[in-house]
Amino acid sequence: MAKGNAWTPGLAYTGSSNSNGWMLLRGIRPFPEQMDTSGLTHFVRYLNPLAKSAPQIVLQVSAGLVAMFSLAGFLMSSYNAEKDSRAQHHFSEGKLLEAGANPAGAVEQYRTALSFSRDNTEYQLALARVLMEEGSLNEAERYLSDLVRMDSTNADALWMLARIASRRVRAEEAENFYQRAIYSYWPADRAADRLQARMELVELLSANGSTPALLAQLLLLKDELPDERDLQLRVAGLFLLASAPAEAVELYRHRVVADRSDGDSYAGLGEAELARGNYISAQTAFRNARRLQPENVQVQNRLELVGDVLALDPTLRGLSTFRRYERSRALLAGALAKVMVCLPYGPLHPDTGEQFVVEPAREILESEDRPQRTDETIERNLFLADQLWYLRQRICPGRPDEDALARVLTKIST
Repeated sequence: MAKGNAWTPGLAYTGSSNSNGWMLLRGIRPFPEQMDTSGLTHFVRYLNPLAKSAPQIVLQVSAGLVAMFSLAGFLMSSYNAEKDSRAQHHFSEGKLLEAGANPAGAVEQYRTALSFSRDNTEYQLALARVLMEEGSLNEAERYLSDLVRMDSTNADALWMLARIASRRVRAEEAENFYQRAIYSYWPADRAADRLQARMELVELLSANGSTPALLAQLLLLKDELPDERDLQLRVAGLFLLASAPAEAVELYRHRVVADRSDGDSYAGLGEAELARGNYISAQTAFRNARRLQPENVQVQNRLELVGDVLALDPTLRGLSTFRRYERSRALLAGALAKVMVCLPYGPLHPDTGEQFVVEPAREILESEDRPQRTDETIERNLFLADQLWYLRQRICPGRPDEDALARVLTKIST
Protein backbone atom coordinates (compact mmCIF):
# COMPACT_ATOMS: atom_id res chain seq x y z
CA MET A 1 0.00 0.00 0.00
CA ALA A 2 2.97 2.29 -0.02
CA LYS A 3 2.22 2.91 -3.61
CA GLY A 4 -1.43 3.54 -2.90
CA ASN A 5 -0.56 6.15 -0.26
CA ALA A 6 1.58 8.13 -2.62
CA TRP A 7 0.06 11.51 -3.54
CA THR A 8 -0.25 12.37 -7.19
CA PRO A 9 -1.27 15.92 -8.04
CA GLY A 10 -4.28 16.16 -10.29
CA LEU A 11 -6.30 13.20 -8.78
CA ALA A 12 -8.94 12.94 -6.04
CA TYR A 13 -10.59 10.04 -4.12
CA THR A 14 -14.40 9.77 -4.31
CA GLY A 15 -15.07 7.08 -1.72
CA SER A 16 -17.67 5.24 -3.99
CA SER A 17 -18.05 1.41 -3.46
CA ASN A 18 -19.25 0.79 -7.01
CA SER A 19 -15.97 1.91 -8.40
CA ASN A 20 -14.03 0.18 -5.65
CA GLY A 21 -13.36 3.60 -4.19
CA TRP A 22 -11.57 4.82 -7.25
CA MET A 23 -12.78 7.03 -10.06
CA LEU A 24 -11.45 9.90 -11.99
CA LEU A 25 -12.71 13.28 -10.91
CA ARG A 26 -11.84 16.11 -13.25
CA GLY A 27 -8.71 14.22 -14.24
CA ILE A 28 -7.50 13.80 -10.67
CA ARG A 29 -6.24 10.46 -9.36
CA PRO A 30 -8.07 9.26 -6.19
CA PHE A 31 -6.42 8.89 -2.84
CA PRO A 32 -7.24 6.69 0.07
CA GLU A 33 -9.50 8.21 2.71
CA GLN A 34 -6.83 7.71 5.30
CA MET A 35 -4.18 9.79 3.55
CA ASP A 36 -3.08 13.27 4.74
CA THR A 37 -4.64 15.79 2.34
CA SER A 38 -3.12 19.00 3.82
CA GLY A 39 -0.56 19.21 1.04
CA LEU A 40 -3.30 18.85 -1.51
CA THR A 41 -5.28 21.67 0.10
CA HIS A 42 -2.34 24.04 -0.09
CA PHE A 43 -1.71 23.15 -3.69
CA VAL A 44 -5.34 23.71 -4.71
CA ARG A 45 -5.32 27.09 -3.00
CA TYR A 46 -2.14 27.91 -4.85
CA LEU A 47 -3.75 27.07 -8.18
CA ASN A 48 -7.12 28.71 -7.42
CA PRO A 49 -6.99 32.33 -6.19
CA LEU A 50 -10.54 32.12 -4.99
CA ALA A 51 -9.51 29.39 -2.60
CA LYS A 52 -6.92 31.67 -0.97
CA SER A 53 -7.47 33.35 2.36
CA ALA A 54 -8.70 36.99 2.45
CA PRO A 55 -5.47 38.43 3.92
CA GLN A 56 -3.44 36.91 1.10
CA ILE A 57 -5.77 38.35 -1.53
CA VAL A 58 -5.59 41.83 0.06
CA LEU A 59 -1.84 41.68 0.18
CA GLN A 60 -1.46 40.65 -3.45
CA VAL A 61 -4.03 43.22 -4.67
CA SER A 62 -2.36 45.95 -2.61
CA ALA A 63 1.03 45.03 -3.99
CA GLY A 64 -0.37 45.24 -7.50
CA LEU A 65 -1.95 48.63 -6.88
CA VAL A 66 1.24 49.99 -5.34
CA ALA A 67 3.20 48.83 -8.34
CA MET A 68 0.65 50.35 -10.71
CA PHE A 69 0.53 53.72 -8.93
CA SER A 70 4.30 53.78 -8.63
CA LEU A 71 4.58 53.33 -12.37
CA ALA A 72 1.95 56.01 -12.98
CA GLY A 73 3.73 58.37 -10.59
CA PHE A 74 7.03 57.77 -12.29
CA LEU A 75 5.54 58.46 -15.71
CA MET A 76 3.80 61.61 -14.48
CA SER A 77 6.95 62.82 -12.75
CA SER A 78 8.94 62.29 -15.92
CA TYR A 79 6.28 64.15 -17.92
CA ASN A 80 6.25 67.12 -15.51
CA ALA A 81 10.03 67.23 -15.40
CA GLU A 82 10.11 67.41 -19.19
CA LYS A 83 7.51 70.20 -19.18
CA ASP A 84 9.45 72.16 -16.56
CA SER A 85 12.66 71.69 -18.50
CA ARG A 86 11.12 73.03 -21.68
CA ALA A 87 9.49 75.93 -19.85
CA GLN A 88 12.79 76.89 -18.25
CA HIS A 89 14.54 76.67 -21.63
CA HIS A 90 12.08 79.07 -23.26
CA PHE A 91 12.19 81.40 -20.25
CA SER A 92 15.99 81.56 -20.41
CA GLU A 93 15.79 82.27 -24.15
CA GLY A 94 13.30 85.04 -23.42
CA LYS A 95 15.62 86.68 -20.91
CA LEU A 96 18.46 86.63 -23.44
CA LEU A 97 16.25 88.21 -26.10
CA GLU A 98 14.98 90.83 -23.65
CA ALA A 99 18.55 91.73 -22.67
CA GLY A 100 19.43 91.87 -26.36
CA ALA A 101 16.76 94.50 -27.07
CA ASN A 102 14.45 92.08 -28.86
CA PRO A 103 11.18 92.50 -26.95
CA ALA A 104 9.03 90.81 -29.60
CA GLY A 105 11.15 87.67 -29.45
CA ALA A 106 11.17 87.80 -25.66
CA VAL A 107 7.36 88.00 -25.57
CA GLU A 108 7.10 84.92 -27.81
CA GLN A 109 9.50 82.91 -25.65
CA TYR A 110 7.79 83.96 -22.41
CA ARG A 111 4.41 82.98 -23.84
CA THR A 112 5.79 79.56 -24.79
CA ALA A 113 7.26 79.12 -21.32
CA LEU A 114 3.85 79.90 -19.82
CA SER A 115 2.18 77.33 -22.09
CA PHE A 116 4.26 74.67 -20.33
CA SER A 117 3.91 76.18 -16.85
CA ARG A 118 0.78 78.32 -16.65
CA ASP A 119 0.93 79.12 -12.94
CA ASN A 120 4.58 80.18 -12.81
CA THR A 121 4.67 83.63 -11.20
CA GLU A 122 8.14 84.46 -12.47
CA TYR A 123 7.16 83.79 -16.08
CA GLN A 124 3.99 85.88 -15.79
CA LEU A 125 5.88 88.80 -14.28
CA ALA A 126 8.50 88.68 -17.02
CA LEU A 127 5.89 88.64 -19.76
CA ALA A 128 3.89 91.45 -18.13
CA ARG A 129 7.02 93.56 -17.76
CA VAL A 130 7.94 93.34 -21.44
CA LEU A 131 4.35 93.93 -22.53
CA MET A 132 4.19 97.03 -20.32
CA GLU A 133 7.45 98.37 -21.69
CA GLU A 134 6.18 97.81 -25.23
CA GLY A 135 2.95 99.69 -24.51
CA SER A 136 0.58 96.69 -24.35
CA LEU A 137 -0.83 97.95 -21.08
CA ASN A 138 -4.18 96.14 -21.19
CA GLU A 139 -2.67 92.69 -21.63
CA ALA A 140 0.05 93.37 -19.08
CA GLU A 141 -2.58 94.56 -16.63
CA ARG A 142 -4.55 91.30 -17.04
CA TYR A 143 -1.56 89.16 -16.10
CA LEU A 144 -0.69 91.39 -13.16
CA SER A 145 -4.26 91.54 -11.86
CA ASP A 146 -4.41 87.74 -11.90
CA LEU A 147 -1.21 87.60 -9.86
CA VAL A 148 -2.54 90.09 -7.32
CA ARG A 149 -5.78 88.11 -7.01
CA MET A 150 -3.73 85.03 -6.16
CA ASP A 151 -1.41 86.95 -3.82
CA SER A 152 -2.41 90.42 -2.65
CA THR A 153 1.13 91.03 -1.32
CA ASN A 154 2.93 90.42 -4.62
CA ALA A 155 5.13 93.53 -4.52
CA ASP A 156 6.39 93.26 -8.10
CA ALA A 157 2.89 92.91 -9.56
CA LEU A 158 1.60 95.85 -7.50
CA TRP A 159 4.61 97.94 -8.48
CA MET A 160 4.00 97.35 -12.19
CA LEU A 161 0.28 98.07 -11.79
CA ALA A 162 1.24 101.39 -10.18
CA ARG A 163 3.42 102.22 -13.18
CA ILE A 164 0.61 101.35 -15.58
CA ALA A 165 -1.83 103.57 -13.69
CA SER A 166 0.74 106.37 -13.66
CA ARG A 167 1.15 106.11 -17.44
CA ARG A 168 -2.59 106.37 -17.80
CA VAL A 169 -2.53 109.52 -15.61
CA ARG A 170 -4.65 107.91 -12.94
CA ALA A 171 -2.90 109.53 -10.02
CA GLU A 172 -5.11 108.24 -7.20
CA GLU A 173 -5.05 104.67 -8.49
CA ALA A 174 -1.28 104.82 -9.01
CA GLU A 175 -0.73 106.17 -5.51
CA ASN A 176 -2.81 103.33 -4.05
CA PHE A 177 -0.83 100.66 -5.92
CA TYR A 178 2.48 102.28 -4.94
CA GLN A 179 1.46 102.31 -1.29
CA ARG A 180 0.45 98.65 -1.40
CA ALA A 181 3.65 97.69 -3.20
CA ILE A 182 5.90 99.54 -0.76
CA TYR A 183 4.32 97.91 2.27
CA SER A 184 4.20 94.41 0.78
CA TYR A 185 6.88 91.80 1.37
CA TRP A 186 10.32 92.55 -0.09
CA PRO A 187 13.28 90.18 0.43
CA ALA A 188 16.35 91.67 2.07
CA ASP A 189 18.22 91.75 -1.23
CA ARG A 190 15.42 93.80 -2.84
CA ALA A 191 15.72 96.84 -0.55
CA ALA A 192 16.93 98.97 -3.46
CA ASP A 193 13.81 98.11 -5.47
CA ARG A 194 11.55 99.03 -2.57
CA LEU A 195 13.38 102.36 -2.27
CA GLN A 196 12.93 102.93 -6.00
CA ALA A 197 9.20 102.29 -5.69
CA ARG A 198 8.96 104.91 -2.94
CA MET A 199 10.96 107.37 -5.04
CA GLU A 200 8.54 106.88 -7.91
CA LEU A 201 5.64 107.55 -5.55
CA VAL A 202 7.37 110.72 -4.34
CA GLU A 203 7.90 111.92 -7.91
CA LEU A 204 4.23 111.24 -8.66
CA LEU A 205 3.07 113.25 -5.65
CA SER A 206 5.45 116.05 -6.56
CA ALA A 207 4.12 116.25 -10.12
CA ASN A 208 0.54 116.38 -8.84
CA GLY A 209 1.24 119.08 -6.25
CA SER A 210 0.15 116.91 -3.32
CA THR A 211 2.29 118.75 -0.79
CA PRO A 212 1.08 117.15 2.49
CA ALA A 213 1.27 113.62 1.07
CA LEU A 214 4.62 114.43 -0.54
CA LEU A 215 6.10 115.63 2.74
CA ALA A 216 4.86 112.54 4.58
CA GLN A 217 6.53 110.24 2.05
CA LEU A 218 9.74 112.27 2.04
CA LEU A 219 10.05 112.00 5.81
CA LEU A 220 9.72 108.22 5.52
CA LEU A 221 12.13 108.14 2.61
CA LYS A 222 14.72 110.19 4.45
CA ASP A 223 15.23 107.43 7.02
CA GLU A 224 15.92 104.88 4.26
CA LEU A 225 18.24 106.95 2.08
CA PRO A 226 21.58 105.38 1.26
CA ASP A 227 24.65 107.61 1.23
CA GLU A 228 24.39 108.39 -2.49
CA ARG A 229 25.02 111.92 -3.69
CA ASP A 230 22.52 112.21 -6.54
CA LEU A 231 19.70 110.60 -4.60
CA GLN A 232 20.25 112.76 -1.54
CA LEU A 233 20.38 115.94 -3.62
CA ARG A 234 17.14 114.97 -5.37
CA VAL A 235 15.37 114.31 -2.08
CA ALA A 236 16.67 117.58 -0.65
CA GLY A 237 15.23 119.43 -3.65
CA LEU A 238 11.89 117.71 -3.13
CA PHE A 239 11.90 118.81 0.50
CA LEU A 240 12.14 122.38 -0.78
CA LEU A 241 9.13 121.77 -3.05
CA ALA A 242 7.24 120.39 -0.06
CA SER A 243 7.93 123.61 1.90
CA ALA A 244 10.27 121.84 4.33
CA PRO A 245 13.53 123.81 3.95
CA ALA A 246 14.88 122.73 7.33
CA GLU A 247 14.94 119.10 6.18
CA ALA A 248 16.57 120.18 2.93
CA VAL A 249 19.26 122.12 4.79
CA GLU A 250 20.17 119.01 6.77
CA LEU A 251 20.70 116.93 3.62
CA TYR A 252 22.59 119.67 1.76
CA ARG A 253 24.91 120.22 4.72
CA HIS A 254 25.62 116.50 4.82
CA ARG A 255 26.64 116.61 1.17
CA VAL A 256 28.82 119.70 1.69
CA VAL A 257 30.66 118.00 4.53
CA ALA A 258 31.11 114.89 2.40
CA ASP A 259 32.56 116.88 -0.52
CA ARG A 260 33.74 120.47 -0.12
CA SER A 261 34.21 120.76 -3.88
CA ASP A 262 30.58 120.01 -4.75
CA GLY A 263 29.16 123.21 -6.20
CA ASP A 264 25.66 121.74 -6.62
CA SER A 265 25.47 120.97 -2.91
CA TYR A 266 26.48 124.52 -2.00
CA ALA A 267 23.92 125.95 -4.44
CA GLY A 268 21.20 123.74 -2.97
CA LEU A 269 22.19 124.77 0.54
CA GLY A 270 21.91 128.41 -0.50
CA GLU A 271 18.37 127.82 -1.82
CA ALA A 272 17.33 126.07 1.37
CA GLU A 273 18.73 128.81 3.62
CA LEU A 274 17.08 131.42 1.40
CA ALA A 275 13.73 129.66 1.82
CA ARG A 276 14.21 129.70 5.59
CA GLY A 277 14.98 133.41 5.56
CA ASN A 278 18.56 132.87 6.72
CA TYR A 279 20.00 135.34 4.24
CA ILE A 280 23.51 135.55 5.66
CA SER A 281 23.87 131.76 5.58
CA ALA A 282 22.39 131.72 2.08
CA GLN A 283 24.90 134.34 0.95
CA THR A 284 27.80 132.27 2.27
CA ALA A 285 26.56 129.15 0.52
CA PHE A 286 25.99 130.94 -2.80
CA ARG A 287 29.45 132.48 -2.64
CA ASN A 288 30.98 129.03 -2.27
CA ALA A 289 28.84 127.78 -5.16
CA ARG A 290 29.98 130.67 -7.36
CA ARG A 291 33.60 129.99 -6.46
CA LEU A 292 33.20 126.40 -7.64
CA GLN A 293 30.89 127.21 -10.57
CA PRO A 294 31.81 130.69 -11.82
CA GLU A 295 29.84 130.20 -15.05
CA ASN A 296 26.60 129.33 -13.27
CA VAL A 297 24.26 132.25 -14.06
CA GLN A 298 21.52 131.07 -11.72
CA VAL A 299 23.91 131.03 -8.77
CA GLN A 300 25.05 134.55 -9.64
CA ASN A 301 21.45 135.79 -9.80
CA ARG A 302 20.59 134.25 -6.46
CA LEU A 303 23.68 135.77 -4.90
CA GLU A 304 22.59 139.21 -6.13
CA LEU A 305 19.08 138.65 -4.76
CA VAL A 306 20.43 137.77 -1.33
CA GLY A 307 22.64 140.87 -1.44
CA ASP A 308 19.61 143.06 -2.18
CA VAL A 309 17.66 141.51 0.67
CA LEU A 310 20.48 142.13 3.10
CA ALA A 311 20.70 145.72 1.88
CA LEU A 312 16.98 146.30 2.62
CA ASP A 313 16.45 144.35 5.83
CA PRO A 314 16.11 146.81 8.75
CA THR A 315 16.13 144.02 11.33
CA LEU A 316 19.74 142.96 10.83
CA ARG A 317 21.89 143.15 13.91
CA GLY A 318 24.52 145.83 14.15
CA LEU A 319 22.72 148.47 12.09
CA SER A 320 22.76 152.04 13.36
CA THR A 321 19.49 153.87 14.02
CA PHE A 322 20.06 155.97 10.92
CA ARG A 323 20.48 152.89 8.71
CA ARG A 324 17.40 151.28 10.19
CA TYR A 325 15.38 154.44 9.59
CA GLU A 326 16.52 154.72 5.96
CA ARG A 327 15.63 151.09 5.33
CA SER A 328 12.23 151.38 6.99
CA ARG A 329 11.44 154.35 4.77
CA ALA A 330 12.57 152.45 1.66
CA LEU A 331 10.35 149.54 2.61
CA LEU A 332 7.38 151.85 3.11
CA ALA A 333 7.89 153.41 -0.31
CA GLY A 334 8.26 150.02 -1.99
CA ALA A 335 5.16 148.58 -0.33
CA LEU A 336 3.09 151.62 -1.36
CA ALA A 337 4.27 151.28 -4.95
CA LYS A 338 3.23 147.62 -5.06
CA VAL A 339 -0.21 148.46 -3.69
CA MET A 340 -0.79 151.30 -6.17
CA VAL A 341 -0.14 148.91 -9.07
CA CYS A 342 -3.05 146.75 -7.91
CA LEU A 343 -5.50 149.50 -6.93
CA PRO A 344 -8.09 150.47 -9.56
CA TYR A 345 -7.91 153.93 -10.99
CA GLY A 346 -10.04 156.49 -9.21
CA PRO A 347 -10.73 157.34 -5.57
CA LEU A 348 -9.97 154.92 -2.78
CA HIS A 349 -12.78 152.76 -1.44
CA PRO A 350 -13.58 153.69 2.16
CA ASP A 351 -15.32 150.39 2.84
CA THR A 352 -12.14 148.41 2.31
CA GLY A 353 -10.05 150.52 4.67
CA GLU A 354 -7.59 151.40 1.93
CA GLN A 355 -7.57 155.08 2.85
CA PHE A 356 -6.51 154.29 6.42
CA VAL A 357 -3.28 152.75 5.14
CA VAL A 358 -2.50 154.39 1.83
CA GLU A 359 -3.08 158.03 2.87
CA PRO A 360 -0.84 157.97 5.96
CA ALA A 361 1.93 156.32 3.96
CA ARG A 362 1.66 158.96 1.26
CA GLU A 363 1.76 161.78 3.80
CA ILE A 364 4.89 160.43 5.46
CA LEU A 365 6.73 159.92 2.18
CA GLU A 366 5.68 163.29 0.74
CA SER A 367 6.42 165.27 3.88
CA GLU A 368 9.41 167.57 3.65
CA ASP A 369 9.84 167.65 7.38
CA ARG A 370 12.71 165.63 8.76
CA PRO A 371 11.24 163.50 11.52
CA GLN A 372 13.29 162.42 14.42
CA ARG A 373 15.08 159.19 13.66
CA THR A 374 13.86 157.31 16.68
CA ASP A 375 12.85 153.73 17.26
CA GLU A 376 9.23 154.93 17.44
CA THR A 377 9.43 156.44 13.96
CA ILE A 378 11.07 153.30 12.58
CA GLU A 379 8.37 151.08 14.10
CA ARG A 380 5.65 153.32 12.62
CA ASN A 381 7.15 153.00 9.14
CA LEU A 382 7.49 149.24 9.46
CA PHE A 383 3.92 148.94 10.75
CA LEU A 384 2.51 150.86 7.78
CA ALA A 385 4.69 148.87 5.38
CA ASP A 386 3.35 145.67 6.90
CA GLN A 387 -0.26 146.88 6.51
CA LEU A 388 0.35 147.87 2.91
CA TRP A 389 1.87 144.47 2.17
CA TYR A 390 -1.14 142.74 3.68
CA LEU A 391 -3.44 144.94 1.57
CA ARG A 392 -1.47 144.16 -1.54
CA GLN A 393 -1.75 140.39 -0.95
CA ARG A 394 -5.49 140.75 -0.44
CA ILE A 395 -6.26 142.80 -3.54
CA CYS A 396 -3.67 141.07 -5.79
CA PRO A 397 -3.73 137.42 -4.67
CA GLY A 398 -2.69 136.08 -8.07
CA ARG A 399 0.54 138.06 -8.33
CA PRO A 400 3.14 136.59 -5.97
CA ASP A 401 6.48 138.37 -5.67
CA GLU A 402 9.88 136.87 -5.01
CA ASP A 403 12.03 139.96 -5.35
CA ALA A 404 14.12 141.34 -2.50
CA LEU A 405 11.48 143.84 -1.39
CA ALA A 406 8.79 141.17 -1.21
CA ARG A 407 11.05 138.87 0.79
CA VAL A 408 11.87 141.55 3.36
CA LEU A 409 8.22 142.61 3.65
CA THR A 410 7.25 138.96 4.16
CA LYS A 411 9.91 138.63 6.82
CA ILE A 412 8.80 141.65 8.85
CA SER A 413 5.12 140.63 8.60
CA THR A 414 5.68 137.27 10.28
